[in-house]
Amino acid sequence: MVDCSGVGYRCFASTRTLGMVGEVGKNVLLYVNMIIREDSCQLYGFAEEAERECFRLLVSVSGVGARFALSILSVLAPDDIVKNIQLSNPEVFTMASGVGTKLAQKIVLELKGKVQKEMGSLSDSVFGSNLAEAINALVALGFSQTEAMQAAQSCDAKLPVEEIIRQGLKNLNSAKF
Repeated sequence: MVDCSGVGYRCFASTRTLGMVGEVGKNVLLYVNMIIREDSCQLYGFAEEAERECFRLLVSVSGVGARFALSILSVLAPDDIVKNIQLSNPEVFTMASGVGTKLAQKIVLELKGKVQKEMGSLSDSVFGSNLAEAINALVALGFSQTEAMQAAQSCDAKLPVEEIIRQGLKNLNSAKF
């Protein structure tokens, strides 16, 4: 329940957001999304704007309602969602409660093109120049684009290019044996 100038509102949130807002009675800033239906008006609150944008993207997928979107956001950070959509990695979405293989594949398929367009700045931070350069270097070394992206997905995009390449090569080497 959120008290806003003496008026109480029921506001749904992911467990990530609930963990970030702090103790009861403290002032918090929430980025809110309101969903109005024929029979209800519901508020969904997020500690970060990127999380709200991911929520909006997720609920735009047919078959993904607010409950599934919150479930996904409870187990994955926004940058992880973007990264796994870009890498066509639906398996990670099945970690969320109620999300099966088919729904996870549908999420990746329907959002692949939207992620770059609608979440450009977040997507750029996930796929920043260092990560993109490292992927290109791995491709230049003879690996396929898919192999290079999968090898680099576990690396921090803020690492130097050389370190991402080194870790990517280790990942590729361990995958072959």
